[in-house]
Amino acid sequence: MAVSLPFHFLFFLLLLLDRAVYASSEYLIGVGSYDITGPAADVNMMGYANSDQTASGIHFRLRARAFIVAEPQGKRVAFVNLDACMASQIMLRIGQLVILSVPGEFTTMAGRRLRDAVKSFLISLDSKEFGNNLHVVIAGLTNTYSQYITTFEEYEVQRYEGASTLYGPHTLTAYIQEFKKLATALVSGQTLPSGPQPPDLLDKQISLLAPVVVDSTPLGVDFGDVKADVPPKSTFRRGQQVNATFWSGCPRNDLMTEGSFAVVETLRGGKWVPVYDDDDFSVKFKWSRQVKLSPESQATVEWRIPESAVAGVYRLRHYGASKSLFGAITSFSGASSAFVVV
Repeated sequence: MAVSLPFHFLFFLLLLLDRAVYASSEYLIGVGSYDITGPAADVNMMGYANSDQTASGIHFRLRARAFIVAEPQGKRVAFVNLDACMASQIMLRIGQLVILSVPGEFTTMAGRRLRDAVKSFLISLDSKEFGNNLHVVIAGLTNTYSQYITTFEEYEVQRYEGASTLYGPHTLTAYIQEFKKLATALVSGQTLPSGPQPPDLLDKQISLLAPVVVDSTPLGVDFGDVKADVPPKSTFRRGQQVNATFWSGCPRNDLMTEGSFAVVETLRGGKWVPVYDDDDFSVKFKWSRQVKLSPESQATVEWRIPESAVAGVYRLRHYGASKSLFGAITSFSGASSAFVVV
């Protein structure tokens, strides 16, 4: 699957190119991963860290976000955070901005050499179309991960980055060669052949993880029914935790790639509206089987009410999928009782 770069990212890059726009504006716009000029925020650490631990700084890997911050003195810089992910355009041009989508981690000097080589080459191809105000930007990681790319000199030293450059000391030269081909095609408008396709090894993969055999619930209970509900007519304050446990199916039946296992909804105008889900730090989804070989399982939705939560009526919702003995996958959902946040 390939997708184009997000519109908000391209829009902000266009603003960057127009000096007249940001020279007279209170909004200073940049591109990067972090807002490094404002006060540090304490956020939950991700990965293998304990979820109760916090780290000083801002970490938005979970979501690619774009934002602008106004500051009266014009000293605050707002960075647009982009996870490049899958890009259909390996080399993209927006006016005098050229974006190179790379699949590896370039060292500072390797990135400079690639950037300078592509810029000089584009100007040599068409000096009228491209001038000295041409900006070449490297965006990554894109499409796959090919480890580090170092300069020839850095490779010879064989420190961490050089030792992690998998394709030898001339890897950077090869990248420059291929991006020059892309630059030529960009200027001439020609279509390049796709090149050799990597082999599909999916049918050759070995997995020691047993497949899901079947999901079931106790007699008279449906998937999504509440096993342990929120206390009736309960009221919670910010900072407190709300839990609800549901009869569920194995999460491997449906990974909810485009959805969520756990959602927090609020009541607005007589309708339940989702406001938090399992990609928020405040929401946790826990699945378990009480008996190891039992087909019955439970899912617990936990919500640590953030300080920013708006007072109102809420409930917890769980989405999942169950597998029948004959292999059919059926989606289900369930909701807890309503509760109040004050």
